[in-house]
Amino acid sequence: MRIDYQTWIDVVRDIEEYIPKLLQACSSVSELFYETMDEEKWGIFGQLLDGLENCYKSLYMTVEDAKDHCPKLYDQLNSLVEKFPQQFIILQEELKIENFVGVGDLVKYEWSSLLADVLNVLKETVKNE
Repeated sequence: MRIDYQTWIDVVRDIEEYIPKLLQACSSVSELFYETMDEEKWGIFGQLLDGLENCYKSLYMTVEDAKDHCPKLYDQLNSLVEKFPQQFIILQEELKIENFVGVGDLVKYEWSSLLADVLNVLKETVKNE
């Protein structure tokens, strides 16, 4: 056991509070890709990527700790967290070919959907704890 139960619950609640901010950012940042990108917009997108990466890292550790504290959450959350690396790869591929509308769509629909699914699983599980 890496962390105690109460610390784990606190981390889960922190992630629950953070994801809605990421969802809001996905919604607004995705719109930037339907226009001409400039340095400022790329900076904003970089901040969103940092947020997504930090969320993934936190979720990854939370899933690992869920094995000890909440096996039900582990089963549900693990399958969602495993989708993050693939979503990063798809995003990178779209950026590489400069398909900026595709990037906007990925952020707006795919990332938002994945984050919303994670949030729903966390909320449902923690309210029952």
